[in-house]
Amino acid sequence: MMLVDPGTRRAGIGSQLLESALRELRDQACIRLDATPAGEPLYRRYGFVDEYPLARTKTLVTPHQFRPSHKNVQRMEPADLPEVFARDQVVFGADRSALLARFFSRSPELAWVARDAGSLAGYCFGRQGYLYSQLGPIVAEDSGIARELAAHSLSGQIGKRIAIDVPRHAPEWIQWMESAGFEVERPFLRMCLGDKPNAGLPERVFGITGPEFG
Repeated sequence: MMLVDPGTRRAGIGSQLLESALRELRDQACIRLDATPAGEPLYRRYGFVDEYPLARTKTLVTPHQFRPSHKNVQRMEPADLPEVFARDQVVFGADRSALLARFFSRSPELAWVARDAGSLAGYCFGRQGYLYSQLGPIVAEDSGIARELAAHSLSGQIGKRIAIDVPRHAPEWIQWMESAGFEVERPFLRMCLGDKPNAGLPERVFGITGPEFG
């Protein structure tokens, strides 16, 4: 994340920060980030291009808001982690097993898996926060499985404010979230610089981990 105090913006501080970061990453073939509307013009000046749009959505979980029904969705167990990590590397395009392992250890109540005939069909993680908790990543073979993962994870979070950062590639998923009480807080944009060695499978991602994590 890159933040500049509103009172000191447009003085070149953001450019200096970005240039310093890019120098440190100069040996990397590809650099990616999630841009707010305010930051997007700066990143474009340095050659970043669009990958796909996202939206920050939030809801306050109320009783009976989420009604899980899929019997093949269950709490994630430590024994599930190797299979989840292997699938996530394919979907995300890079190894983030250490990050997901920390999420699991900190908030196991938000971590769920979905199976179809014994095969892994989806998974989600989350983390508790001070102002709100974040659900993500949510990875699934289709939006129906993503809905069940979210419903199972959030049905136990009554009274808590939840955020999901959502790629805008699946209209039926967005429609379900709106019907479930999520409101769009703001848009942002996933961008990249350089040649992507592995773009992963973004169509399987229904909630990103967060702008600060990818």
